[in-house]
Amino acid sequence: MHDTGEKTVLGRRIPAGGGREDGERVIEILTRHPSTARFIATKLVRRFVSDVPPPALVDRVAATYSRTGGEIPTMLRTIFESREFLGEDTYRAKIKKPFEFVASATRALGGRPDAQGGMALARASAEIGEPLYEAQPPTGYGDRAEVWVNSGALLARMNFALGLVSGRYQRVTVDLPALVAGADTSVPAVVLDRLLAAILANQASPETRSVLAKHLADPQITRQTADDRGPANTDVAKLAALVIGSPEFQRR
Repeated sequence: MHDTGEKTVLGRRIPAGGGREDGERVIEILTRHPSTARFIATKLVRRFVSDVPPPALVDRVAATYSRTGGEIPTMLRTIFESREFLGEDTYRAKIKKPFEFVASATRALGGRPDAQGGMALARASAEIGEPLYEAQPPTGYGDRAEVWVNSGALLARMNFALGLVSGRYQRVTVDLPALVAGADTSVPAVVLDRLLAAILANQASPETRSVLAKHLADPQITRQTADDRGPANTDVAKLAALVIGSPEFQRR
């Protein structure tokens, strides 16, 4: 039964005799409260910038909320035009969620899913840890790295990359030759350089390059045994999967 009496919500008086309007008035009071501005600003900055939102940016985004009455597009513009958005400490600081990883890996490899391939990729996202539209809490899936990063999850991502390049997802075709077009595939180092440029935009760290370079002598990559005398025939698929599994590719 509706309470028709006078109410005080967060210091604001709601006169007696209201009905549905009481609920709408409470929502209005909540949306105008300074804590709401800061709460929404923090969530947006965490989503688009860093798991640890820079306080100064949160302040500016909260001020935009208060000034515009909560216009989300204007708040996002404040974020995207900020120095923090591309700052040294925050650039590519966010870990991709499983669906973001699946989609970006497929795109990076020139993948083309058919009508059924989309469902295959959705299942892959679920296998890695993010069943689409099935988050149990009303707040949705978590937006911090610790939700998605552990040894099992990283292994699952690597297995997806290997499955994608090897044709395990039969309704999704990838265009590996296009990634190394014109490269001398008999020289594994040349192939690696081309893949790092195509997949990571040459943003691999020296540590990542060093780790990947150590695999160039692996017979599974060169397709050579110790007794082979002919040139290498680089396994582009396996090398591409290793690049997809690199720390840099896990970030956005």
